[in-house]
Amino acid sequence: MTLAFKASIENLSNRLDLVSQELDNNLFSITIDERWPVHFSDLNGEYVVLFTSLGKLSNPQIAMRLLADNLFDSNPIRPRVGLDDTSQNLLLWSQVAYSECDETTLYHALTVFIERANVFDSWLGEAILAEETPLQNQEVSQFIRV
Repeated sequence: MTLAFKASIENLSNRLDLVSQELDNNLFSITIDERWPVHFSDLNGEYVVLFTSLGKLSNPQIAMRLLADNLFDSNPIRPRVGLDDTSQNLLLWSQVAYSECDETTLYHALTVFIERANVFDSWLGEAILAEETPLQNQEVSQFIRV
């Protein structure tokens, strides 16, 4: 991680009037809305990755619909859903190229990221409450597009 990146994270947290935590040399965390711990990490020295947990996977059908929405998007900042290494928790992640990594770009990426996290959280809550309704009969994509 570069000093410029560390400075960008500090500037971003100051702009948001929040405190960033350096968890180790390659991982920073900022908590948004006292709810979303967003982690910033290095990916192969080429990208900054933003990620957070959306919670435990309650139904594999939900994951299939969310993961299907990830495919073939040309916008690298667009947040995507993934599974953790245990395949039991949903993660939201996004990436920003180091070549574009400044306070303004990180702020934009974080804004889009949090908007999407809130949409997913709302949709997941509704999906869990409506598990008796088969997911294939619901129009999921209209809820999860930002």
